[in-house]
Amino acid sequence: MVNFGPPDSVPERFRGRQLYAHNPSVTLMRTTPAECALLGRRIAERVRGMWAEGTRVEVWVPRGGVSALSVRGAPFWDAEADEALFRALADGLRDGEGKGEGIRLVEDDRDVNDEGFVRAMVMRLVEMVGMEPLEKR
Repeated sequence: MVNFGPPDSVPERFRGRQLYAHNPSVTLMRTTPAECALLGRRIAERVRGMWAEGTRVEVWVPRGGVSALSVRGAPFWDAEADEALFRALADGLRDGEGKGEGIRLVEDDRDVNDEGFVRAMVMRLVEMVGMEPLEKR
């Protein structure tokens, strides 16, 4: 999504788009499939640019929604736009030039705010840095 200020701050060219008044100071605009594909490619470029051979890098994708507003049934639910983002990200991480071959993509059906999704990511990070979990719940 794109963040603007109050509703009257949204540029005229975007006023016909899917908007959500988050609060009096923040108006959100849902991104289109084309915009999401561009974002996926840009994220992949940046991740590949930070990756160095020998490092462990994982990108976790919450396929159930990237925000509370984008889960099934919420105002910004758009399966086509989300799929464009996820596909472009996956394709971009496998760029065909060998850059990013050590980057692992983890796709999860839960949404980004799901406690199980968060716990899984945290436990994986703990494992990756070689720590022992303080406790298992």
